[in-house]
Amino acid sequence: MQDAINIADFNESDRFLLLEYLWENTKDIIEPNYEFNIETAKMQLNYNGGYAHVVCGRKIEMYLFNVNTLDPYLYDFHNGDGSVRELVYCVRDVKYDETIEDVEMIDNMFNQVKIK
Repeated sequence: MQDAINIADFNESDRFLLLEYLWENTKDIIEPNYEFNIETAKMQLNYNGGYAHVVCGRKIEMYLFNVNTLDPYLYDFHNGDGSVRELVYCVRDVKYDETIEDVEMIDNMFNQVKIK
């Protein structure tokens, strides 16, 4: 059994981004004609009590919401060992890059005001 993955630092937007990454990277496709749609995904998650079983035609099979740790076993079983952990790292990279961009933007705005 794989180790649980801590996502306590993920807000709702981060979790939906992770869900989209999981959806894009899964090999277990039930209905190939679906596209990822955030509103459809939300309805399916609400219907399943927060469990992402099949989302927009693709198997995810894990709780992503109302939990601070992920159990990657079923997803990794179908998609390769370490798949979930790698996608969690991708979301963290996006969060980190956005933070750096925000700091740089604020710094640039401050410098423009300072120059005037």
